[in-house]
Amino acid sequence: MSVSLLIIIAILASIGLGYLTKANIGFFALSFSYIIGSFVIGLKPNEIIALWPMQLFFLFFTVTFFYSFAAADGTLEKISMKVVYKCRNHPYFLPITIYLLGIVLSAMGAGLYAVLALLVPLAIILAQKSGMHPLLAALAAAFGASVGSNFMTSVGGVIIKGLIVNGGFIEQASTYTLQVFLNIGIYYTILLAIVYFVFKGHKTKKIEVERPEPFTKAQKLNLYILGFVVLVMIGPAILYAVIPNSFLKMINAKVDIGFVTVLASVLVILFRAGEEKKAFSAVPWGIITTICGVGTLIGVAVKAGTIQMLAAWVGDSVPGALVPLVTLLISGSMTLFSSGYGVVMPTLFPIVPQLAQITYLEPSILYSLITIAIFACGVSPFSSGGALIMASMPNDEMRKKYLPILLFVFPPLNLLLGLVLTYLGIFIH
Repeated sequence: MSVSLLIIIAILASIGLGYLTKANIGFFALSFSYIIGSFVIGLKPNEIIALWPMQLFFLFFTVTFFYSFAAADGTLEKISMKVVYKCRNHPYFLPITIYLLGIVLSAMGAGLYAVLALLVPLAIILAQKSGMHPLLAALAAAFGASVGSNFMTSVGGVIIKGLIVNGGFIEQASTYTLQVFLNIGIYYTILLAIVYFVFKGHKTKKIEVERPEPFTKAQKLNLYILGFVVLVMIGPAILYAVIPNSFLKMINAKVDIGFVTVLASVLVILFRAGEEKKAFSAVPWGIITTICGVGTLIGVAVKAGTIQMLAAWVGDSVPGALVPLVTLLISGSMTLFSSGYGVVMPTLFPIVPQLAQITYLEPSILYSLITIAIFACGVSPFSSGGALIMASMPNDEMRKKYLPILLFVFPPLNLLLGLVLTYLGIFIH
């Protein structure tokens, strides 16, 4: 058995064992990293430890730590209720409002899972009050969270950029990350329009919502600091695009989301706008362990030449015109039963550089296709997004009714839409 085949089996075994035992996939991946790396490839333990994706770990930890403050004190929830209150007299616009709200909250850095956990239950409650189809409400929230979570200041955007940097596209990383965000925005806006029409969103009725309480002093401080982070992250980039000069280029190059959120966290603590212990406890250590554990195993795969072998196989065996289809199918199939950010991206993003060379497809398109497939199949009840939607349903009858739709209808149709948009040349690259 070749080393590359052994590593592929190890990746699949890590996912399977994690799924069967409900344990963290990252620990299985780290175990295989040590066994294969040390006893098969001959790496020293220190060399295996060095494969731990430290930059990705740092970025993910610092970003989630900072945004935990705004989630813990109810700032994000109050933003949601205020927006819903504003559009109470325009019910037909409610699904679109939920979608836009999901984008904004995720793009502000709350991340996919935090916004899903906050917004999906709220959306379904609003659906019950307004007569809106519950799947339309839940999917609008999920679509918005999916788009915003890939913005450069949010957790998903941080992961995407980190993986792209690890793939060797250091100078192009920001551009590719932005293109992934824009492409998934195009994809979900079109998908929402289709879902809105199918589920008759224009027939949503007027709802009664109580006026939300004003922001507390601590919540206002959190809002100001959130605004500071967004301004620092996107301000220099916008200015440099409008007025390109060496000074703005230098400032833009020095801006780092990890260190910016560290400074922002210090401001929150100094102004007593949040509790440090609560923020630490809210950091998603499980997903961090999964991402970095799988990332370490992928590092062993790179050392063994497995990534190059996979890219070469796709390039040699799959006609160039079918590469987008194969990319979507592989990414989507993996996402049905595993984490997109934790498993699929760390596994598939590393093959993009060589696959782009072999097939002459733009790397940004390949990154976008993997990301789109992840979210297209993320509505599966066995994946994080679909599981949260099912958990938010008010009763078992609704869960049984909509489970087959989320499992067998939406994933293939979503992938088909991604494929059509790809071949039509709609996506930005």
